[in-house]
Amino acid sequence: MWTALVPCGIAWLDAELGGFPARGVIAVQSRSGGGKTAFALANTLAALSRGPACLVTSEAPETVLETAQSVFEV
Repeated sequence: MWTALVPCGIAWLDAELGGFPARGVIAVQSRSGGGKTAFALANTLAALSRGPACLVTSEAPETVLETAQSVFEV
């Protein structure tokens, strides 16, 4: 069965994987400081360019905003 793929928002990862499944949930696991929040933000920004998107995280809102400002120079 073929699954439609969409860009994840990280160029090198899209080149390697071809993107992520268009539907479903992606779970990311890593050590503290491993870049999970930045990865999730990049994916969410890419998804927002295609329509509504959702980001679920255990991080405090302030931490997510700080990460966005430092990684994406918002």
